[in-house]
Amino acid sequence: MKKIASALFFLFFFVSSICAQDLKIFDISNRNEKVVFVSLSDIYPSSEKPDLPVIPEDKKNFEHILLDSKFRKQFLSVTKISETDNVFLYDYAKNKLASFTVKNLNAVANLSIYETGSEPPHSHYDYQIGFEIDKKFLKEFGDFSNQILVYVGKENPFAQEQMTPISWKKIDSKEFPFRKINDENGTFQEKYELGNTYRSDYGNFQYLLQDYSRNKMVFARRLFVINSKTKAIVYGEIFSEGESDSLTPLNFVNKEEGNTINQWTGKLFKNKEPVIFGFEYHSFGCDYITVLSKKPTQVDIYCDNRH
Repeated sequence: MKKIASALFFLFFFVSSICAQDLKIFDISNRNEKVVFVSLSDIYPSSEKPDLPVIPEDKKNFEHILLDSKFRKQFLSVTKISETDNVFLYDYAKNKLASFTVKNLNAVANLSIYETGSEPPHSHYDYQIGFEIDKKFLKEFGDFSNQILVYVGKENPFAQEQMTPISWKKIDSKEFPFRKINDENGTFQEKYELGNTYRSDYGNFQYLLQDYSRNKMVFARRLFVINSKTKAIVYGEIFSEGESDSLTPLNFVNKEEGNTINQWTGKLFKNKEPVIFGFEYHSFGCDYITVLSKKPTQVDIYCDNRH
């Protein structure tokens, strides 16, 4: 079952506000104790192009393969990456940036964690292809499984201005702007009870969040971003529980849920407006970042999700 938000996907005029992203942002995996791995398989679809294999046929029983010059050249050519490009890693929680020239990094193929331990030979799709980076160069970074974004290119796209955890405070539900929810089945508001309402402020933005509950459990949240000067609604979205998505705990609201910070805002990218993200966990698919421009844009985070 698709999550409810897919049926509601954005509200009224917001549907047309999402544009194709102009940034390719990746995440990392904590491959082992010594290296992190940046998978670029999402832009190197070897399974769809049998004439562009990931690895030599005689190495299909290996779990970790260093690409030789032939396959490295092919990999860079298909992904349009140059040896003189840089791999930028940005830890937005600690505001730390590291960069590495592509020519100085190993290009590797790693057997997917879903295939580890399976009997060889393996198909090309069973491998993830990308760059590995020695952790000794990332000692000042935080948790290697999250809060690190990656970009590959000529110039660093990250603004390197400290991102801000969103601090939510409960408010009266009357402060939340009323807008009808255009559920295609017309039953959304009948399925849920109105729950808590929260507010946070950042610069010229007000972030308003409203819970929807069922059997005393929060199953959906509705977000509005409002320009505090004009009172205009800049952006709106509904997040909900589903087969592949779940709601993240709100920052600083329920101590029983721990101290993990999930929702962030701030100027993440150069020459772009502030962003907001961190409202859902994804078991299928990848997360995304919303840029709060006049026509809000969505920047997907390529995560090589194999489900």
